Amino acid sequence: MAKIKDVLRDLNPWWKGKFEIEYKQREIYEQIEKFMPLPQIIALTGLRRVGKTTLMRKIIEDAIENGFDSRNIIYFSFDEFREAEIREVMRGYEELMEKDFRRQGKYLLLLDEIQKLSNWENQLKSIYDLFGKKVKIIISGSESLFIKNCTTIQEVGGRRKGN
Repeated sequence: MAKIKDVLRDLNPWWKGKFEIEYKQREIYEQIEKFMPLPQIIALTGLRRVGKTTLMRKIIEDAIENGFDSRNIIYFSFDEFREAEIREVMRGYEELMEKDFRRQGKYLLLLDEIQKLSNWENQLKSIYDLFGKKVKIIISGSESLFIKNCTTIQEVGGRRKGN
């Protein structure tokens, strides 16, 4: 857990202050913005190095600019944490921030490279079912690995897919 908390601190610089990124406007971002108010999970898929993580960081920047509490935005990449569980990441956050997802505010949870996590589909469904409207979830991953796992976001309880 200590390592997850350290990584959370490093990956979430907006908890400490101002956060800005360089971003070249893309058409896909307008589609993402339309889905943000909806309760469904948003999935960003595509090849490596096409800009999924940059899109996630743009979502974070815009959420903060629109008044979302920056300390309620959690980004985590499973690039090097294949054995971690989504709930471990959430527990690590709760301990760091001394918050409880069930009681305090709304949250934005962004999970990058989720396809590297074993059993991610069931974990994600469990988190969605447990926290529903309190947590907006955005995931990203390699499209080929989503397909290889024979899973689409529609199979994870009717969530919307954007790519």
